[in-house]
Amino acid sequence: MKTNCKIIQDLLPLYIDDFCSNESRSLVEDHLKECEICSRKFNDQKCEIEVNEELIKENLKAKRPFKKIITCLTVALIIIAILIPVSILTYNTIDSDRVAFLTIAGRMKSQIFLWELEKGQFEKAADHVQFSGAYGVDLTEEEEKKQWIEGMKKLKNDGIEIISHRDTVIESDDGFTCGYTIIEIKYDNKLYDFKLGLYTNRKVEVGGLGYSADQSQSDSEVKEMIMNRFNEFIKTYNPG
Repeated sequence: MKTNCKIIQDLLPLYIDDFCSNESRSLVEDHLKECEICSRKFNDQKCEIEVNEELIKENLKAKRPFKKIITCLTVALIIIAILIPVSILTYNTIDSDRVAFLTIAGRMKSQIFLWELEKGQFEKAADHVQFSGAYGVDLTEEEEKKQWIEGMKKLKNDGIEIISHRDTVIESDDGFTCGYTIIEIKYDNKLYDFKLGLYTNRKVEVGGLGYSADQSQSDSEVKEMIMNRFNEFIKTYNPG
């Protein structure tokens, strides 16, 4: 009897949690009907488990307000983490005592356009360009876009291509942005720096190609040729 009681008492936690086999369950139930000691232990263990479950539920309820507070704090920290770099970028683009939020969007639009241009993806680059108001050009927007794409492809086929850009400067001015970037152009296995005008409103409006500030006088004829060739196609913005 003692041996049976010890076995049954070892099985009680599994029986209560419903983790024992059908044979073990039958053995425990038959024994509980006959043994008062084991029945008392079974009831004590079951009550203890029920009390512990109630305590767990109460603790979870008590933690809910703290969980909401932690969630709110987490969201607040994420928002702060986003606002800090945006604020820094915006602060660094102050123009005429105004916070120029447009410069951030203008820089992003310009960067996307330049990346596509450097990859030779002229159709994709043209999707980011505003084709209207070109100097002395009487074309529809689609005609101007097509001419620009064909012109850029011709330049590349002739060995004139944009390799990279740097020192991009974008500033706000009455509802749009203006600025420039220094682009590196490869021709005849040599690299030349030029300044490319950039304006953004709805899309990028590309200005003319000109000499960079630190342009040397060497190869002046080649540089002049490159500028003239590019400005046949790339200049689309009319500030007037």
